[in-house]
Amino acid sequence: MLFSNNFHCAQVSPSQIPPSLEVVQEYRRFGGRITEESTFGVDPLQNDVERKSSRDREFFSKFPSFKGISAAIVNHREVVFEQSLLGFINITFQH
Repeated sequence: MLFSNNFHCAQVSPSQIPPSLEVVQEYRRFGGRITEESTFGVDPLQNDVERKSSRDREFFSKFPSFKGISAAIVNHREVVFEQSLLGFINITFQH
């Protein structure tokens, strides 16, 4: 709540958020350029259920939830996201 108290944030209901296609069209109408969705990389363990499960267990033992990572980002502690991302990559390569 500290963040919302300092920056006067308010919770937004899903009905207040326009569909992504509408947002993209408006952004472009005002001169913005945006790249359509594309794939980014491939999980090298995607076809190995056992190694993928092992990797995921190890990752979540160090970073128990994405909620904690998100909260850190919102509160300007981006280093937590950096550590979790690099941790995931390193754990993947170890498996």
